[in-house]
Amino acid sequence: MKQCIIILFLLASINLRSQYYPIRGRVVDARSGEALTGASVSLEGIQREILTDHSGSFELPLVPSGAYVLLIELQDYRSKRLPVIQDVQPLNLGNIRMERKLPLAGGESYISLSEAELGEETGL
Repeated sequence: MKQCIIILFLLASINLRSQYYPIRGRVVDARSGEALTGASVSLEGIQREILTDHSGSFELPLVPSGAYVLLIELQDYRSKRLPVIQDVQPLNLGNIRMERKLPLAGGESYISLSEAELGEETGL
């Protein structure tokens, strides 16, 4: 009888480890809080990629338990890598804030002047 209980316990623990649950979240602009549509969301090491919907939401379904790195990419935004641990329950990451890249507009350039050079320009 004792051996039966141990075997059942082992089978149950193996079954829990092989569970698959979703990872959910929402991608938003860090400044405005606006939803970001069309951001690429993937787990490194797993060949599965999805895009955020019109509300910035995503769901990676049926992710096996384990430790992963979530990668989020969108044009004009800095890529974001987040470590996540998928346990034996659905994982909701909430709002994930993305920072915009600093753009260089066409034809614009940045000039760096020392204080002495600046004084020469202003006649001081």
